[in-house]
Amino acid sequence: MEMDIGVKYKYYPVIQRDTDFYTQPTSAISRLIIDIVKTEYPVHVEDLVLRVKQCWGFKKAGKPIRSKIEMALEAAYRSADIILKDNFLYFKDANKCPLDFPIRKRDYPDSAQNPLYIPKEEYIAASVLILKEYGDLSEDGLIKKVSLLFGFKRLGSQLNAYISSAIQDAVKKSLIQKSDTNTYFYAAYDHYLFRDSSKQ
Repeated sequence: MEMDIGVKYKYYPVIQRDTDFYTQPTSAISRLIIDIVKTEYPVHVEDLVLRVKQCWGFKKAGKPIRSKIEMALEAAYRSADIILKDNFLYFKDANKCPLDFPIRKRDYPDSAQNPLYIPKEEYIAASVLILKEYGDLSEDGLIKKVSLLFGFKRLGSQLNAYISSAIQDAVKKSLIQKSDTNTYFYAAYDHYLFRDSSKQ
């Protein structure tokens, strides 16, 4: 069964600047960072650095560039509802139900996507979606199907551990359940219990 995750990833529209990056005020780069986060959140810090680099045509981000971006990011934390959690940047609400974050289809315009740069919420949502479609699955089976859903045919140890962690988080949040035989299954009512408790 082929599944379509449907929602296309919205990339920040990069426009090359003709200004000198190093003389830019921190506030200007901070505004750029806020715009990027608003467009792409949850977005990994390294993807944010990549977008800023692209705006000035940098191939690499050495220490001076990263230091300036870090200063601007600190300013963004103070001036807007930007939140950092587990190396991902969010706008406003980083603690809402994972199923409220869409699973996004990426076209990787620059290079192969690092699977660890995909927020855990998307792997959680993918786990729920797959269990709804396929029924009970072992952890290995679920991890493989989640990986394939995002287009990753090679499952290394880091990605395996990352998706496994997302599955355990989904169990803790009662979005899926684990049976006595160590298989995972979906229970429709649990999502609503999570929503109700998150409002208290």
